[in-house]
Amino acid sequence: LISMPIVINISSQEKGTSSLPLRLKSIENLIKVGFKVAIYVKPFIPGVTINGLSIFESIMKDYNVPVILGKLFTSDGTGKVAVVSERIKFYDNECDEYYFMKNTLSEFGSVYEHSCEVFPPLS
Repeated sequence: LISMPIVINISSQEKGTSSLPLRLKSIENLIKVGFKVAIYVKPFIPGVTINGLSIFESIMKDYNVPVILGKLFTSDGTGKVAVVSERIKFYDNECDEYYFMKNTLSEFGSVYEHSCEVFPPLS
């Protein structure tokens, strides 16, 4: 999995992480040596993640990789209960923007909500 929840100004938003060009080079190298690659866009942050939509479209087209687009979990008591922890209740932060991005990216390839849909657990 190559994680990219934010692609606009990635280095300033995610301190200490690889730049977008380095992440793209990683995708290319992993595919070359036969690894199954997916772009991990989690969490979907309303008003932020959507700004990278065209970049995610390009990555899907250029590298023929699926996207795992995960919802933002909150503890505010709104939305559907998300199965994350037995001790703390988390909720899916569903919004129209998330579904717009999911539907748009689906035009360019497979979009999943959970990594286990792409990479089943090893037995």
